[in-house]
Amino acid sequence: MNSVELIEKELNNINFEKLIEDINIRREEIPFGNSAFQNTHQLPNREITKGRASGHCLKRLTDRVETIRNTFYTIQIEDTEIEEMQIDIEELEFKNKEENNNFQLRRNLSTIKKIKLEIDKKLSSRPYSEKLIKDAVIEVNTLYTYVKSIPMYTREQFEAEELEHFELTQKRDLLGIKGARMVLQNIGIDLNELKLEKSDVENIVDKIQSKIKSNEGSLRWDV
Repeated sequence: MNSVELIEKELNNINFEKLIEDINIRREEIPFGNSAFQNTHQLPNREITKGRASGHCLKRLTDRVETIRNTFYTIQIEDTEIEEMQIDIEELEFKNKEENNNFQLRRNLSTIKKIKLEIDKKLSSRPYSEKLIKDAVIEVNTLYTYVKSIPMYTREQFEAEELEHFELTQKRDLLGIKGARMVLQNIGIDLNELKLEKSDVENIVDKIQSKIKSNEGSLRWDV
């Protein structure tokens, strides 16, 4: 028994094809990227200003659009390659009808087998590619709905909000307001533990704010 036969035996023992089919069904409605809730609430609320929130969502939106575009092109290219492979198979099968050289006949049959394996390999990843596109389309619809709800920014409008962004970001860093606590504060949930302001921290914050203003938003700290 050769290695291929051994592998096929092991795969048959676990009913590999049925396993793959079951996995494909189970994962169909589970997002492999961000969930709609995540893109609608958590993603934009990680940022302080609307400009930053819009930018964050646009970056994710662009990533999802590129995933759709690249995966779709890959599928189309693979379909063209498969079509060419099928032509190669037909050509070899036609030649074999009149092939008298036994070695060449065997070589052609081996080539046909190899081409068919290549076709199967390409098609075996197709369900995953389709899953990627489906999930990305759902994300695009959710993200684009949010992005359209925010007025389109000019670069000047975006930059005008940067002072507020960096002032609050540095203040929160000094107060240890990060992660979930930061998101909660961004969406207006006031927790008592978020009010832990100390005089020394406030003094440093004042110096940071002065530094930002004096350097027009530059991040050259000398505190």
